[in-house]
Order: sequence, then structure tokens, then C-alpha cells
Amino acid sequence: MANEFSLDSFVTNFGQNGGARPYLFRWSPQLSVGNAQSAIYMARATSLPESNIEEIQIHWQGMANKLTGARTYADWTITLLCDENWQIRTDFETWLSKINSYEGGGNFASKRSDYVTTQRLELLDYDLNPTKTVILNDAWPKAVGAITLDYSSQDIAQFDITFAYNYFTIG
Repeated sequence: MANEFSLDSFVTNFGQNGGARPYLFRWSPQLSVGNAQSAIYMARATSLPESNIEEIQIHWQGMANKLTGARTYADWTITLLCDENWQIRTDFETWLSKINSYEGGGNFASKRSDYVTTQRLELLDYDLNPTKTVILNDAWPKAVGAITLDYSSQDIAQFDITFAYNYFTIG
């Protein structure tokens, strides 16, 4: 039977290593302030960015006809581990302050290029070679998440960074 659906044919379709693993990724950040090289090691978790195509409904004779509209890009969030000196968090707080000050709320970045960067996310194979690259263009941090402090925890402190961006490309 040519189109036999069996366990062997199912497993074969995932490749020799059994499919992609969610822990095989690398974030290559560009930071407006701070040390991007050390930030690479602080990445704990993220997701691939989301995009949607809006729909436009045109009604005619009581029926809705759906057409494609503009593409929109959802914010992208990455979870970072904190180093013992809190430097990674300080770098992002400084970046946010550069965009809009904590004291009094003014935009201190003289031009957009002072705070907008490119964020690169690579999906890796089992030999740690990139198999797919997602580049977030014109990205900037819009939120530095809370850190839960807990006397009973032995975990490393972590927090989320949420980026806004104009669009992404996939290579």
C-alpha cells in the first residue's frame, strides 16, 4: 500500500532526530544600552512572533464577504534570567528611560535611531547551526516585567521584556 499510515511513516516525517526541539534557539540581541553579548546568556524562554491578517467585511444583499486587510504584528516577549548584579535589568530600565524618562516623562532620545534596534531569533538544529532566522525590525522595549521576590524560592530571578516592532522577516 503506497500511502500507508503507520508509526514508522509518522516518525520518518520528523527527521532523523525526531523533530524540532523548543530549547534549540538563540537570541542575538541588539541593545540600545548595555552589553548585548552577556544578554545572550540570560535568555530563558520566548516564542516565535505572531502576525495576523485583518479581515475586511463587505456586506452585500445580506451576506458578509470577507476580504484580506492589513497585516498586523503582535508584541514579542522574551523571558530573561537576572545576573547577580541585576545588570541586565538595569540595562533595559535605562533603555526605557532613554525613550521616556521615569521622572517627569520626557522623550530624551533625540532621534528614533537612538532607541530602535533589530532583534534576531535563530532556531537551531542539533549541531547548534541556525535552520531558521526571524528578524524583528525597528524593535524597542515597551515593557520591563515584574520580578517576583520570594523568601521560600531557590530559583534564579527572572523577568519579561516585551518588544514592539514594525515587522519581522523570516530567513
